[in-house]
Amino acid sequence: MSVFKFKCFSIHQENSALKVGTDSMLLGSLINADSPSHILDIGTGCGVLSLMMAQRFSSAKVYGLEIDADSCKDAQLNFENSAWSDRLELIHHDFFNFSSAVKFDLIISNPPYHFEEVRSENSRMNTAKRWSKFEFQQFYSTCAELSHPQSDLYLIVPYLWHEEHLSIANSVAWQAHQKIIIHGNSDKQNSRVVINFKRHGTDDCMVSEITIRNIDGAYSEEYKTLTKNFHGVNI
Repeated sequence: MSVFKFKCFSIHQENSALKVGTDSMLLGSLINADSPSHILDIGTGCGVLSLMMAQRFSSAKVYGLEIDADSCKDAQLNFENSAWSDRLELIHHDFFNFSSAVKFDLIISNPPYHFEEVRSENSRMNTAKRWSKFEFQQFYSTCAELSHPQSDLYLIVPYLWHEEHLSIANSVAWQAHQKIIIHGNSDKQNSRVVINFKRHGTDDCMVSEITIRNIDGAYSEEYKTLTKNFHGVNI
């Protein structure tokens, strides 16, 4: 599907390495931040998460950072066609070499899924889906450099790897404040985890759960309620 229609914007994704999926919808809907002024979306791809943030936080400047040139073509078009084009900025840059005078109040990312040293022959898919543990450590360190003490960092990661993320993040000053465990349905438990990291310590990490679909395959009421401000004709 080359165009994905939301209630308030459309996503062109002909050139993007990865297409719009449930992970982005969940992450963009579950973020709970206190009126951020500057938001950084790492690996924006076609720009869907940046657009969701621009819709949700009406006074925020949103920066979409993307290394893939073809994905940037889609993101730029989507930003320009949106109602919030004056608050959206695309940055075509490698995150690991990125620096900014701005300290971001909110950093978000749907990062590569896998901790892998072995790469496929498709370099675009390697960048989008596979990082080594060393690259993830660099990721969290760079996020810390781009943040301030009150910043929030939100990620969606596979449940299988979330303990690794917690360990690496803790080693570079991030601590988990909240975990939201995602179930595909009642028979498909522990699919993803949305994690909210903060720079300051917390005694307890809040844990909650959400199930995406009923056993018959239809979207659950909790998922439809969560995403009601975004989903258009595609749900």
